[in-house]
Amino acid sequence: MKKQEQDKMLSKKTNSKPLSEAKVGVKEYRRMIKRGKKNGGDANGLTRSILTYLSFRNWYGVRINTQGQWDDKLKIWKKSHTRKGTADIHACIHGLHVSIEIKTGNDRMRSDQHETKKLVEKAGGYYVVVSCFEDFIVFLKQINISDF
Repeated sequence: MKKQEQDKMLSKKTNSKPLSEAKVGVKEYRRMIKRGKKNGGDANGLTRSILTYLSFRNWYGVRINTQGQWDDKLKIWKKSHTRKGTADIHACIHGLHVSIEIKTGNDRMRSDQHETKKLVEKAGGYYVVVSCFEDFIVFLKQINISDF
C-alpha cells in the first residue's frame, strides 16, 4: 500500500493530520498499540498509549494527577486539590468530553469513582473504564467515533 493511501485511511472521517504530518510515525503508533494491548499490564503504559493515540488523532487528552506531592523543602506530603474520583485521563474528542479511567490487574472502581461517573454522564459526557487499549477502541466504535 502506498504511503498516500495509508495517510488517507488513517485520516478518513476525522480532522486528524495525515500520518506524514502527525507527531508520531507508524512505528511509534504500532508500539503504542502493542504497549497498551496487554490486558492487566502496566497502567502507566496503557495511559501513555491512550494519550499518544489521542495526540495522533489530533484530539485533546491530558493525564490527571490525583495524588499529592512530597515537598522536599518543607518535608511534608501536600494533599492534592483534585476532586476524589476524577478519572485518570480527560479528553475532548470531536467536541465530546470523555473521562477515561485506567484499571489494570486487580484494580477496581471505588465508590467515589462511581459517583464521578454518574456526574459526568448526567452532564452529557462519557466515562469509560479501560483495562487494555482494545477496550478504548471498542468504546470509540460504540459512540461512532472510530473509523477502523
